[in-house]
Formats: sequence, structure tokens, C-alpha cells
Amino acid sequence: MGLRDLFFKDDDSNKPKKSVSGSDGDRPQPKPATDTVANNTSAPQSGGQQDVHINPDLLLKDSTVSPTGEVSEDAMKQLWQIMADRNLPGPDMLELKNFAASLESTGMPLEKRYEAAFLMLSSQYPNFSKATLLASVDTYIGFVKEEQQNGRYQFNQKKQVMIGDQLSSLEGMKQECAALKAQIEELQKKYDALQAEIEKSTSQISDATRNIAHDEEVFNNTIDHFVATLENEKKVISNLNIK
Repeated sequence: MGLRDLFFKDDDSNKPKKSVSGSDGDRPQPKPATDTVANNTSAPQSGGQQDVHINPDLLLKDSTVSPTGEVSEDAMKQLWQIMADRNLPGPDMLELKNFAASLESTGMPLEKRYEAAFLMLSSQYPNFSKATLLASVDTYIGFVKEEQQNGRYQFNQKKQVMIGDQLSSLEGMKQECAALKAQIEELQKKYDALQAEIEKSTSQISDATRNIAHDEEVFNNTIDHFVATLENEKKVISNLNIK
């Protein structure tokens, strides 16, 4: 299930044509996740880049950023899955956070676990540095912003499909109703039936507007919270006692 599926659940006939993150065929398939530290931290194989497995469930841990509004936990998890699917080559923030989360049972504070993870990764990757970590956070923020941009497009499309056409239809019905009212004796039955349709359409528009506004608010709050989480990761990494 993609991020769009968490917010756009209307029938296929009402779905906008463009998806948030492309078709399933365009998105990289998730790598097998594992909690085993060895699978995340083994030395690179000669002749090629190591395939480091990222567990999105571990990435959900250690967030110290409080949301400013309603946030979708499922969307947060899916955003971490997207980060894992688009994992940059070599070790970076995802590998560091993944390994640090696996050390949670040691009781060490977050900063110490990050430093331990950094020492382990830098011992296997000589070019691994704090600058690499900070740059990767910025890259992943860019990925999330792409999801947000696509999500905004989807919400605009959904508003047009579910509200825009109905508003136009409603206006036409009101105009026709005014003309029919002048011929009230001959057209009373048609007028009454049309008035009922107007009330139905008004109710549908009200319900759709409220539901979409809620889903859009949750979506934007989730994006803002997720970006804040990544910014916090950057802040934590910036304060690490590493070079």
C-alpha cells in the first residue's frame, strides 16, 4: 500500500489519474527487513556495494518531536518505508538510526547509541562521516517533500472530482428551479423533486468537504511532523561527538 492509499480511498471511478508516488511498477520494491544487527552492519563485499537492510519498524523509534496536530501513524510508517525503499548507497542516516534503534535494549541514551552506531559504521566504511549523515538527512527531506507535492496534487484532483463538478451541477439546478417556480401550478411536482435533489447534493458536498478537509489536514500534519522528525535527527547528529 502506497502513501496515497492512506488518504485517497474513493472508488476507482473517482480516483485521480496520477498517483502520489507513481505506479507500483515505478517504485522500488522494499528490501527484506531484519532486526539482526549483523545483517545491517556486516563488512562490504569486495567488488560491489553492500546491500544494507533497513527495518522501517525500527526507524519509527526514538522520535522526540511532538506533533503539532493530528498525525497518521500509518502514514509515518509508510514514509519511513519510502525512505527505506529509496535508501541511498552506502551507510547514511537510515543505517545509523536503524542500528541505534537496535541498541535500545542496552539502556543507553539516544546520543550514545548514535555515537556507538557511528563508530561501528565508520570502522567498516573509512569514508563515512558526520557530513555524510547530515547530507543524507537533507536528501531524505527532499524525498518527503516530493511525497507532499504529489499529495497536494492528489487532494486538488480529488476536490475537483468530488466537489467541483457537483458545485457546477448544483448551480444549474438552482437556476432551473427559479424558472420552474414561475410556472408553479404546472410544474409543482418537478420543482419539488428538484428541490429534494438540491438538498441531497448540498448534504453530499458538505460531507465531502468536511471529510477531505480532515484528511488533508492529517496529511499535511503528518508531513510536517515527519520533516520535523528528520530535522531533529539532523540536530541530534549535529551534536554528536563525532567527526
